[in-house]
Formats: sequence, structure tokens, C-alpha cells
Amino acid sequence: MHISRPAPDIAELTDAIAIPGLGFLPVNAYVVYAREPVLIDTGLRASSPDFLDELWSLVEPDDLRWVYLTHPDHTGSVFEILATAQDALLVTSRPGLGLLSLEHRVPRERMFVLNPGERLDVGDRRLMAFRPPLRDNPATTGLIDELTGACFGSDCFGAPMTSGDLVQSEDVAAVPDDERVAGERLWTAADTPRPADMDRDAYLSGLAWLRDLAPSVVLGGHLTPAHFRVETVFDTLADARDAPSHMGPDELRFRRTLAGMEPTRI
Repeated sequence: MHISRPAPDIAELTDAIAIPGLGFLPVNAYVVYAREPVLIDTGLRASSPDFLDELWSLVEPDDLRWVYLTHPDHTGSVFEILATAQDALLVTSRPGLGLLSLEHRVPRERMFVLNPGERLDVGDRRLMAFRPPLRDNPATTGLIDELTGACFGSDCFGAPMTSGDLVQSEDVAAVPDDERVAGERLWTAADTPRPADMDRDAYLSGLAWLRDLAPSVVLGGHLTPAHFRVETVFDTLADARDAPSHMGPDELRFRRTLAGMEPTRI
């Protein structure tokens, strides 16, 4: 687990998972030190003990007020967190709540529904929910911190890295441009259902709306922070819709890949 401070009032908890055929995928969660502290996403389930140790070193359980899920497959340690932070509410969209409720019983008194276009008041700022132009399911939302301009983009901003060291980069500018572009396009093709089927004008309009907000930093669920490459990250996404669909290896190729892998600890 790597801890960094990508922006004022924000701590990032970065884990990674090695995915055969893709590379090393960053998996990020964020603590926003608002007057009412917010956790955005909850890490990998497999790393839950380490994640919780680091989280509670960054914020006291009694202080945490909001746990925001950008979508229901970022649930990692969410129920352990809610059990420990007794005053925290779980925030997600209405579709997100519906999907989450298919497998888990979440007490209604611990839930807060926030849909795209709505704002969450966290004491000293508001966080605006929006629908990212690229997403892997209809429940996905991102957040804009209206005080700092930070953009939490969920799966919209992602790219596998070619090494575990790059996952821990302080900025995506540390990633060679050709590798970053290839990684963003690969991630789009692998994570977004049939991006080529999306309406081009609607997609570019949604991307332009987000770009026009001029985020101070882009903080993706699966990307190293983008301070100095905000424009180039958006430029790459403008073309990402045309990325060819990605199909993973078949069973035989997958077994061969696994057989050739060395045990890796990130």
C-alpha cells in the first residue's frame, strides 16, 4: 500500500493488482479532509487488512462521516469500515444502491443516495456527483470537489502500468507518453462495454463538459494522479472511443501466461 498527498486536503491510498495481458493496474482510494471527512472507494478485498491499517492511520474512525462508492464493485473493505466508523454514512447513486442491495443488507439509516448532478455538503465544501463519459456500468458516478477543483473520475481515468514502480508515481507525467496512451486505450477497451457503439457526439459532449471544468488534478480509480498531464489525459480519452474492443486470452493462452509468471508482491 502506497500513501501519497496528490492535492491539498487529499490523501491517496494506492494498491495494485498484476493482471496477465494488461500489466499492473493501480487501485486507488482517497481520503478528503473536509470538515466532515470523506473516504472515496474502499480498496481491494484481498488487501483489506493492510488497507484498514493505513486508512485508520490517516483518519480516526470516529471522525469519518462519509464513505462514497463510485460504483458497487469498489466495495473492498466497505462493511468493515462502516462497522468501525459508526457515524459514517455510505453514499452511492440510486442504481448503485440497487445493485449493492442484491447481495448485501445495508441498513437504510446508514445510506445516503447521491445521483449525478446532486451535491453532497461535507461542511466546508460541496462534492458534486457527475456521470463519467466512460464507465463500466450504469451505476458509476464521479465527484468534483468544488473547493479545490479535484476531479475523482472513477473508472473513466485508468491505465495499466508496465511496472509496479510506475504505479506509485507521484504524477502520470512520470509515465512515458507512449506507454500512457497505450495504457489508457487498453483500459478503455477492456473496461468499457463496446466503446465503439457509443454515440460519438454524446460522448465528446460529456467529455468536453468535464474538461471545461478545468480540474486542478484528475484522480482516477485506476490511474496515477494527473497534475501536469491533465490536457493530454483528456486528449487521449477523446480518441479512446475508437479503441478496438479488447478480448482477453482464451483458456490455453491464459494457462501459458500464468505458468510463465514469477510470484510478484507489489
